[in-house]
Amino acid sequence: MEKEFEKWSIKKEILDKRIGLPLTRERDVFWCSIGINIGDEENGKNDLFSRPVLIFKKFSSNLFRGIPMTSKNKNNDYYIQVEFKGLVNSVMISHLRLYDIKRLGLRMGRIGNTEYDKIIKSITNLIPKLLEEDWGCD
Repeated sequence: MEKEFEKWSIKKEILDKRIGLPLTRERDVFWCSIGINIGDEENGKNDLFSRPVLIFKKFSSNLFRGIPMTSKNKNNDYYIQVEFKGLVNSVMISHLRLYDIKRLGLRMGRIGNTEYDKIIKSITNLIPKLLEEDWGCD
């Protein structure tokens, strides 16, 4: 499938000029315009290039670490299954990254405390494994 980089570039310019941004809290889930990305990086869908993103950690009123969500449930260390709005979804912790609040669209709801704690524990447990990997930097 051919990626629509030009269309995403136009959308990015519009997003960058946004004012009247939403109030956010950690554990909130918003539709987020994550865009069209390179290679196997997670892409957004639809005309807004968006997908659900969990606000994992706020850094300021405008910046946050977010984790994209998917309805695909894989059984590995990088897809953590959580219940959200009565359905099982996965947060893709391998795609955790920094986002600007200007990318956010509609608020979808909040992840429960138990599910959020499970995500934190999974990320914490994953860090030592990442440090053990051979990065080929010798």
